[in-house]
Amino acid sequence: MFEFGAGLPYMIRVNAIGGYHVLENFFIGGGLSFATIPSTLNSVPIFAEFRYTIGNKRCSPYVSLDLGYDVLNVKPYLDLSFSSSRKNLAQDSL
Repeated sequence: MFEFGAGLPYMIRVNAIGGYHVLENFFIGGGLSFATIPSTLNSVPIFAEFRYTIGNKRCSPYVSLDLGYDVLNVKPYLDLSFSSSRKNLAQDSL
């Protein structure tokens, strides 16, 4: 999955995450991110992501925890996020 976001402490962030749902609402994966505040701070973490989605609706909130290492700043990486995701509920028609 690819994610694009804006928020604190970074103004712009792009994530590439791969993984799978071990339970219907629990996702485990790994990813690479690029985050920046234009002309001020850059971050390139490699991380493991643990995500729990609350509910099973078209638009559901989730909480995620990313643990890894920032290769650009040479330090541990930790990110706790609260957000929402939109599911594609389209069904194949025969």
